[in-house]
Amino acid sequence: MPVHFIYPIYTAVLALALVAVVPKEQMREQAIHAITFGGVGSVVMVFIYSPFNAFEWMNKGPFGYGNIAFFPPLAWTIYFIIYFYLLPRKKPWIYLFVLFAACYSTLFSNVLMNLEIFRWNKGRLLLPFFLYLSWFAVVTWLYTKVHPVKQE
Repeated sequence: MPVHFIYPIYTAVLALALVAVVPKEQMREQAIHAITFGGVGSVVMVFIYSPFNAFEWMNKGPFGYGNIAFFPPLAWTIYFIIYFYLLPRKKPWIYLFVLFAACYSTLFSNVLMNLEIFRWNKGRLLLPFFLYLSWFAVVTWLYTKVHPVKQE
């Protein structure tokens, strides 16, 4: 199997997890936030970091054009629907959730590097971790402004 099929396979597995975990009403409710912060956010990240050559998608095959792979924005949209659904509603736990999400994304991006479909050109741990941590922190802060959370 060609390596570029990992893109649609991963996105399909993530979509199955979405259907299994998140109720339909919540999918609809979280969709606009997930599209904005996940799908569009991932494309914006590509354009922001492209001049610095921080990372690149490899082996896209027919599933990409230029610096953009087609499936990652869709996968990030699905990921953020799950993320917002599982986001704790009390403040101290939100901070841990953001930290663990950044750790998971950093580790997963290293798995993608090992599969040779993604490459960090400026380090494998620190840059990715801080990029994901800042992304999730900003997104979570904006999300909690729209959907207030409780202090514990």
